Amino acid sequence: AGSALGLITGEEEAAAIQQRAASEGAVDVLLEMLSRAHDHWRDLRKAEVSDSAIQSVDELLCESVRALTKLVDLPANQTPVAESEQLHLLIELLREESG
Repeated sequence: AGSALGLITGEEEAAAIQQRAASEGAVDVLLEMLSRAHDHWRDLRKAEVSDSAIQSVDELLCESVRALTKLVDLPANQTPVAESEQLHLLIELLREESG
């Protein structure tokens, strides 16, 4: 729309589209990593593995969440789109972590 109105160049529009696509890919990767790390964390707790192993997975979970929250700071035209199923998974994982 911005290029149709002459407000941005085609090059700027292409850059915004590329950034948004990269962000959406990042969301997919981070959510998948978060899901796997959470499953691993749960398995470690059930197996009563050492606290240091559980702590390293905890750190991975925290870093994944931090990376996802940094995507919120992107400009509106670059904000990634995530499927609602992915967001529900993230909310469920975070609830389990805090509970």
